[in-house]
Amino acid sequence: MVSPRFRAAQSLSGLVFAAFLLLHLLNQLSASLGAAAYDRMQRQLRSGYQIPVVELTLILLPLAIHMGLAVVAVLRRHRTTPSALTLPARLHRWSGRLLLFVIAGHVAATRLPAVLDGVAPDFAGVAFTFRWLPLWFWPYYSLFALSGWYHLLYGLALTLPQLGLRRAAWLLVPRRLGAVFVLGAVALLAAIIAFGRADASVLQSNTARWWLERI
Repeated sequence: MVSPRFRAAQSLSGLVFAAFLLLHLLNQLSASLGAAAYDRMQRQLRSGYQIPVVELTLILLPLAIHMGLAVVAVLRRHRTTPSALTLPARLHRWSGRLLLFVIAGHVAATRLPAVLDGVAPDFAGVAFTFRWLPLWFWPYYSLFALSGWYHLLYGLALTLPQLGLRRAAWLLVPRRLGAVFVLGAVALLAAIIAFGRADASVLQSNTARWWLERI
């Protein structure tokens, strides 16, 4: 069992990071409108969230806390009797574990080129990965996006009512949660297809060259 303080810390850290995650998913959705729309939105968002103090205190620190507490929770559950969970709650837990497994690699792949050489992973950079390793990146991006969307959606439905926003509990009804998730999932998969269908010019992008020079 975890204490109420532990749950509160995990919920609060997740809620703070959720603001960035929502913006990140919206940026991904803009890929359906084309490379120019995606890159324009990305530049606008980065001008705010990549300010060092913002990135550290409102993105990286809450993420590290949320991940650390999640690992502790997983270890504690192995020492206790398994509790009965609804399917939506189990999906929230499974999606969180998948995100926990891949998030460090994702952060490194998207931030290292920019930090080391000022190369931002723009639309062409993401599209390049589909041509580079399609058997890996098609399922990777699909599962990553859908897991992030579901974890965000269910997490907000659980956390916001605790802060007085009781209407957010509307999403805890399985059919409502499923309907909203499916709508977002279709939009996210359409954006992923837009990346995957980009032409061969993405192989000449700065991000592509950066990675190809290092592998």
